Amino acid sequence: MNFIFKDNKLIVERGEEGLMRVPFSDNYHNVSLDVQQVRWVITEPFVDFDNVNNDLEARISSDDFFRDILYNRLQGPLRSHPLEGLVAYYNRQPEDPLSNQLQKDIKNLMLSGKPEDKAKAEAKMKQLQARKAELREYYKADQRVKFSLDDYAFFQKTQKEYLVAPFLELHDQGYINYLQDIDSAILLPKAFRYVQAHQKMRDYDVIRISSIIGARPNFTLNLLSNEMNLEGVSKFFFSDSQNVIVAPSNQQVTLTKNRGLRFGGQLRAGRFDFYGKKYVFNYGQFNIAMSAVDSLQMYFPDSSGRRLVPIKSVLRNVSGTLYIDKPNNKSGNKDYPEYPIFVSDKAVKSFMINPTSMAVHTKVINLSSWWIRLRLIVWTILPLRDCGSMGTLFRMEFFRSLGIT
Repeated sequence: MNFIFKDNKLIVERGEEGLMRVPFSDNYHNVSLDVQQVRWVITEPFVDFDNVNNDLEARISSDDFFRDILYNRLQGPLRSHPLEGLVAYYNRQPEDPLSNQLQKDIKNLMLSGKPEDKAKAEAKMKQLQARKAELREYYKADQRVKFSLDDYAFFQKTQKEYLVAPFLELHDQGYINYLQDIDSAILLPKAFRYVQAHQKMRDYDVIRISSIIGARPNFTLNLLSNEMNLEGVSKFFFSDSQNVIVAPSNQQVTLTKNRGLRFGGQLRAGRFDFYGKKYVFNYGQFNIAMSAVDSLQMYFPDSSGRRLVPIKSVLRNVSGTLYIDKPNNKSGNKDYPEYPIFVSDKAVKSFMINPTSMAVHTKVINLSSWWIRLRLIVWTILPLRDCGSMGTLFRMEFFRSLGIT
C-alpha cells in the first residue's frame, strides 16, 4: 500500500509472490476482482481497478462461479483433491458411545422379530437421528473452520511440509486464509461452495467477465452510485449450457448490486441474435429485460440439418424479457429444453430485405419486400444442439404466427 500525498492518491498493489496474490473481494456486487492494482484519488468519487501490465487479462468472477475443469486442475498430481480433504476434515466427528449403543440396540431389536420390538426399534431410530443432528451442530461450530497444519497433517497421514505449497495455491484462489506465520489456516465459504457444486449439491453460475485494455482502467467504481464500469470486455457467457453469450457494444458493461449488469450490443440466445442498446440483467431472476432491441436475427438448420443459416427476414421493433434458465438452475445441470424463453411485450415488425421468394414448407411467397405485425408472442428459443426435426417444427409454428399456413 502506498499513499502519494502531493496527488492525494492511494495505491494498493497486489503482490506477485506468496500470500499476496489473492484477488480482491467485493461483497456489494458479490464478485471477486483479479487485478494488479487499485488506485483512488481520495478527493474524487472514482476508484480504478487496473492491471499495470496492459497485455494481462483482468477478471471479475461471480462469487458462485464454478467450472469443473478448474476444480479438477486444483488436484494436479496429488493423490486426492485438496478441497475434498479439507471439507472432510471439517466434517470429521469422533466416536460417540451413545450413538454406537443406539445402533447396537436397533440391530438387536430388528433381529428379534417380535412385533413389540419393532416399535421399540423405531423409537430408538428417532433417538439416533436426533443424536446425530445434535452432534452435527456441535462439531460444525464456527471455531472448527480454523485449524493447525499439524492437526491436518495428522488427519491426512502426511507431513506438514508437504501441505505448504498446496495451501499457498488454495489461499491465492480464495478457498482458505493461510496464516503461514502461525502454521494454521481458516477454511473459507468458497471451499464449501466449490465442493458442493462439483458434487451437484448446489447450483452455481459461469459468469466471469474478462477485460483487456490499455488506454483506460479495466474497471472503475463510482462511489456515488456504487456502480462499476467495465471496459475492454469483448464477450462473456451468462449460460454455456443454454448458449447465452454477449458481445457488448464498445466493449463496455456496467456492474450493479449483486451481479446485476447493464449493457448493449449483440446478445446470442440459442438460435437468436438480438442487437440492441438497453439490456438489464437480473441475477436473482436470471433474466434480461430488453427494452430497446433494434433487430432480431434467427438461424435455422439447412437441408442437411448440420449447419445453421440465417433466415432472410429480420424482426424489428422488438422488446421483452429473455428468461435464460430457471433461477435455481443457473448451472444448467438440469435439462429444461424449453429455455431460453423470450417473452415479447408488444407487437413486432418483420422485414425481409429484397427477397425473390421464400419457401415455407411446400408453399412459396413471392414478395419484393414485406412486413407483418405479429401478435404478442412467447418464443421458446431452441438451443443450438436441437437441430433437425425440432427446427422444422419451430419454423412451422413461427410462420403460423405470421398468419402463413
